[in-house]
Amino acid sequence: PIEDALDPFIAADLHKTLAFCYIAMRKTNIARLEFRTALRLNNRLDLGDDSVIAPKLRRAFLAVRRDVLSVDRSTLRRNTLVRSLFLPGWGQVYRGARIRGFSFMAAELMLLTGTAFSIPSFTGARDAYLSFGVEDAVAIYGRGNSISDVTAELDARFNRYESKGRRTNLLIGLAAGVWIANLADALILTLQKDGTG
Repeated sequence: PIEDALDPFIAADLHKTLAFCYIAMRKTNIARLEFRTALRLNNRLDLGDDSVIAPKLRRAFLAVRRDVLSVDRSTLRRNTLVRSLFLPGWGQVYRGARIRGFSFMAAELMLLTGTAFSIPSFTGARDAYLSFGVEDAVAIYGRGNSISDVTAELDARFNRYESKGRRTNLLIGLAAGVWIANLADALILTLQKDGTG
């Protein structure tokens, strides 16, 4: 393969010339393969002056270029969205929007870290509330000889459980929101970069 020994731009020009020869020999399918290889090596390849290039050469080249660019766009779009699905911000960094990408990464990391610390606190408060039993009530009553002390302790445990649950749910919701916003942003970014939509 000449691609291994030559500069990609020179190899692309050689494949383009081969395509011209195949079209002259009426071997259009092979010519299309040569154009495809040339565009893979140099995606900005053009045929040159319109007044010199025959219309049948230009038609074949433009058809192949349209197909190659369409495949390239869909591959880039898929890669961007898959990366953003796995790690918020990765798709943006992949497409060159580094500040946006790293911002999504940092926001998601902070929210997931907060959630990781919040869940044990929530489960501890929940267990403390649910495990409140007769022995606890008797011990509290014995200290102060008052039912209101028992009720106050039970209410305090419930309030802690409810508060920590709300905070954990908020962090999980925000993390999911950043994830969804990241996917929407990655889709919008790839549409802008591809010049569609």
